Amino acid sequence: MNKADNPKRRRGIAPAITTLILIGVAVAAGLGAYAAYNSASSIATLKAVISIENAQLIKSTNGEEYISVTVKNSGNKHIATTTINLQTDTNTSVIGMQPFTTNPLPLAMSPGQTSSVYSRISFSNGTAVTTHNIGDHVPMEIVATTSDGSTVRSASSVTVSLS
Repeated sequence: MNKADNPKRRRGIAPAITTLILIGVAVAAGLGAYAAYNSASSIATLKAVISIENAQLIKSTNGEEYISVTVKNSGNKHIATTTINLQTDTNTSVIGMQPFTTNPLPLAMSPGQTSSVYSRISFSNGTAVTTHNIGDHVPMEIVATTSDGSTVRSASSVTVSLS
């Protein structure tokens, strides 16, 4: 064949290859949109969760009671303060329950961090609480406050044991 009989022809991309390219572009755009949505939703779902790792209410041989508690920030939000309320009346002269309150250290906890307290349980006048019997279950509440002011609570009970 001579060049005059066969003029230069340009051929386009085959339809099958064009389809594969378009599918690839669509998949890449879908993955990009999913990644952006997933990132935005994980930021929007910050949660404060407080869990009790260990709790003991120990009665010594002389009758004094001590509480030992370890709590953990199991959420993904910073906790500014933590309070432990043991539901035992520490001031019988006041109507209603006056719980024994203590704060574990450190007060503030980053996600995954733990905080602990070991404290003698005492009445408001400073004398030791000796009212519980071995085996009693005493209600306890952990209250955590986040940096933005929201609170999360975790209720449990602790069994009195002999030291």
